[in-house]
Amino acid sequence: MEQDKYKKVLDKIQAQCVRREYCTSDIRAKVLKAVEGDEEMADEMVAALVADKFVDDLRYASAFAREKSAISGWGAQKISFMLVRKGIDKQIIKDALAEVDGAAATKKLESAVAAKYRSLAEDPQCRLKLLRFALGRGYGYDEVKSVVEKIMRGDDIAVFLESEGFGFSVEEKCGIKEFRVHVDYAGGGDVLLDAVPALTRTLTLAENILRAAETLRREPGKRVFVPQD
Repeated sequence: MEQDKYKKVLDKIQAQCVRREYCTSDIRAKVLKAVEGDEEMADEMVAALVADKFVDDLRYASAFAREKSAISGWGAQKISFMLVRKGIDKQIIKDALAEVDGAAATKKLESAVAAKYRSLAEDPQCRLKLLRFALGRGYGYDEVKSVVEKIMRGDDIAVFLESEGFGFSVEEKCGIKEFRVHVDYAGGGDVLLDAVPALTRTLTLAENILRAAETLRREPGKRVFVPQD
């Protein structure tokens, strides 16, 4: 009777593991409930699941880290904290975090901070709130400080354009950055946003860029001047 129960539960758990990843601690809790608190049977079943690779903490941690970084925009510290809470070994966490695309994670952070900045630009506590916002996403202080200063300094309109989903290239002439932005209108093509100074980026300028892009969508090929602040 016990063997029948064991096989029935094991088959059910294996099917669940095929559909999604579980870490050892999560699957043990699930198994323990299924066998009505029989810890000896639960331990035996979890060992079998691990041995047969239905459960693999590195595989789970790697998938978790990639997803939380790419989709949720979490930093390494938050990802690590959550995996520690799952009982994942520290070396496994380190190996999993090594699989995260660092450049993509930084770009994700920059886009999030740029978007937040637009809502806080007139707030006297803007810098402090941006730091708290970014730190809350689980990034290290040094990286957060660098990104916040980059956005507030206003020398990277590229971050804004990326956060709005524009494709573009940049040329600098006599200290002035000229952004060639691709706008999807009939037939496609590139348009120019003129006279954007290298060290100017305010909420007003951001709004002007968007208005210019909307004009270009309606009037393909028109050269639009973006007003200075």
